[in-house]
Amino acid sequence: MEMLTSRHFRRLAEVADAWCVSLLMPTHLSGRETRQGPIRFKNLLGKAEKALIAGGRRAADARKKLEPLRQLVDDAPFWAHQREGLAVYYLPRETFVYGVPFALPERVMIAPRAYLVPLLPIVSEDAPFHVLALSPKQVRLFEGTRHTARELDLPGWPEDFEEFAAHIEQEPQLQFHTEAAPEAGDRSRAAVFHGHPGGDESSQRKQRLLEYCRLIDDRVRKAVGDAGVPLVLACDERLAAIYRKASDYSRVVKEPLAGNPDERKPSELCSEAWKLLEPGVSEARDRAVARYHQAAANGQAAGRLDAVLPAAHEGRVDTLLVAADGERWGRYDPGERRLDVHDRPEPHDEDLVNLAAVVAYRQGAAVHLLPQDQMPDNEQTVAVLRF
Repeated sequence: MEMLTSRHFRRLAEVADAWCVSLLMPTHLSGRETRQGPIRFKNLLGKAEKALIAGGRRAADARKKLEPLRQLVDDAPFWAHQREGLAVYYLPRETFVYGVPFALPERVMIAPRAYLVPLLPIVSEDAPFHVLALSPKQVRLFEGTRHTARELDLPGWPEDFEEFAAHIEQEPQLQFHTEAAPEAGDRSRAAVFHGHPGGDESSQRKQRLLEYCRLIDDRVRKAVGDAGVPLVLACDERLAAIYRKASDYSRVVKEPLAGNPDERKPSELCSEAWKLLEPGVSEARDRAVARYHQAAANGQAAGRLDAVLPAAHEGRVDTLLVAADGERWGRYDPGERRLDVHDRPEPHDEDLVNLAAVVAYRQGAAVHLLPQDQMPDNEQTVAVLRF
């Protein structure tokens, strides 16, 4: 079972079929609660079967359609390797099963597209970053998000500072450093050797650390390319200050992760790095709400579902705010721009809040999930318009 990422979310947003079964539920990593997983899932399958029958399918056909998913109920290894949430999407020719790194509400949806509203934090609040773990013995680079951590290859010499320092000491007549290459637009730096500087041993070691950090910075920039995402340093403040001085990378986070990074797992380092960056994600959500109020005052917003849906289909939504528990059943015809809303699901209906979120996301809008009590005007979905 794969962990859901933004790449998987994009794939699910493209799902369009006569019927797509979406099953969402909370799960547990360990403890007695793990035994509740198969029971919950079996109950969700029962609800899905009833929903298919209510939608006009024969009972035998509804049961047959869901039979492949029933095999998961008795799959003990499957339930032994869960995360905080489980999302299953079942189509006639394809099945998607994902672990989700946060708790999900129980939901059963039968609709022409995947139900993705509860998963929006995967793309709206999972901003990527890098962690550079520096110690005298090794250098490691990680790619992280709020819920994931992955080590990146960081090839090249030197592997550690002591190796670098030993090389310098073996060549006492030389001091090694790098400088910008002369070619226009080339950010790589060329190696330069010159006479060994004077000064006491402490200042010489500090200079060597500076040159060492410049070498590491070259390697980091080659590994991450033009990603332009924050770089968090995991090292003591003294080394962090030297690295910031040596680095050409524009988004080095000022506050480092203290402690010896060699003694910490990648998941721990990335989790601590996220705590430094999380306030920025919350601020982005708050800015989106403020932008909506300003846009509404200027006539550049859609504050009702009957205005949001046409704007989403026409690519006019810049930012969409969605209520976490919002549901509105009905049908929307983009060709006729006709919206039919029902108090309860009818055959061939879908959740229109989910429809707005999926279509706006596919059209390139930023989509933020908010609690209902934080939604502007207590609506279930509102939008800042591009035009």
